[in-house]
Amino acid sequence: MRLPLAAFAALVVATVGAFFITQHLKVTTPLISAVSPPTAPVIVPDGGSSTCPNSTSISFYLLHQADSVNVYVVDARDQVVRTLATAVPMGRKQRVAFTWRGLADGGSARAGTYNFRVVLVHQRRTIDPVIVGATDSPAAVTVRAVCSAA
Repeated sequence: MRLPLAAFAALVVATVGAFFITQHLKVTTPLISAVSPPTAPVIVPDGGSSTCPNSTSISFYLLHQADSVNVYVVDARDQVVRTLATAVPMGRKQRVAFTWRGLADGGSARAGTYNFRVVLVHQRRTIDPVIVGATDSPAAVTVRAVCSAA
């Protein structure tokens, strides 16, 4: 009778401990900083122009320690549509820009809204979606099939 009770108590303690660790990780300082808004919030992959560019870039730096990063573009369903960088080494506070030309793995990305995901390889941490500065807004990009600017 004592063994099941002890096992239950151990599980409760482990669950409570995991909860507090998770909450701490949610409120710790950001892993990346100085995220600039996308250089072009709306792009047209096929036939860009000065009013509707065909590419956009985001830039950021690592706040605490150097690492290698993977950078992805994800769609509204949280599916990766394009890999922008794989295991790119970044130093601490070394700003790096990543450019997306509106392409998916199978050609041009479909019309819609896309976000960026950053994975810190050695720290095994993911920033998804990437947030712009202190705005609490994702670094989102809208892809259009045709330019609708006047």
